[in-house]
Formats: sequence, C-alpha cells, structure tokens
Amino acid sequence: MRVPDWDVRLANWASYWLDAPFSWGHCDCNILALEALQCLTGKPHADAFRGRYDSAAGALRLQRDDDYDLARYLTAQGAQIIPRNFQQRGDILVVMRDGFACGHVCFGERALCAAPDHPVCWGSTEALLDLGAVIYRIG
Repeated sequence: MRVPDWDVRLANWASYWLDAPFSWGHCDCNILALEALQCLTGKPHADAFRGRYDSAAGALRLQRDDDYDLARYLTAQGAQIIPRNFQQRGDILVVMRDGFACGHVCFGERALCAAPDHPVCWGSTEALLDLGAVIYRIG
C-alpha cells in the first residue's frame, strides 16, 4: 500500500539521484528501483541488498545464489502487473538485459534509469516498453 505522500517522496528522491554516478550495489538499476519502492511504501526495501555486491559478477551471484529476482520481489511485495500503455508515475518497469532484471522508475513518458555506461538519467518509457519491459505497480 502506498503512503499518503508517496508522490512528494518520489519527486524528491528522483531529484536527489539524477546525475549520480553508477555504482554496483549502491546506485544501480535494482537499488534505485527498490529505493523508489521505499518512497511508495515507506519500507526500506533497498537496505537488504545495498552493498552486498560491487560488480556485475557480484550482482549475478546475488541473483543466482540468493535467488533474488527483482520481478519476484516486487510481486512478493504486492505489486501487480499492468498492461502496456497503462503505466503511470511510480510504476517499476523491469527489462531483462544481459542476464539482469533491470529496474527503471516510471514518471509518465520518462523513466529514471541507471546503467554502467552513464550516470542516473531520464530515459524514454516507450523505448523501455519496446524492449519488453514489464510494468509493476504497488497499490
């Protein structure tokens, strides 16, 4: 369930992270998605994963050995899958890329994204959907 001021929390959070340098386990796509989830719910979702890896190989090990999967985690937290073109602010878009389930945070036509080759930035929601993103929404 979303906290009453989730929209203000999410906007402040996005402003804070925009242009932050990518860092495995601290400022990567899944940590950002889990922090966005924290803005929505008030629960510290990213804390269980932050700092547990510091490389792509470490992130893959976490997914394999701890059976961590972003989509499964979102579903366990009560997220529902939303049909394409019904995405809205605060939804988490999950795209499979290079063996990773990569999380992006929807802000309408734009999504906040993190990737190893650039700092946290705005990307196109439509482009992520074209890559096969699955849309998850917390009530």
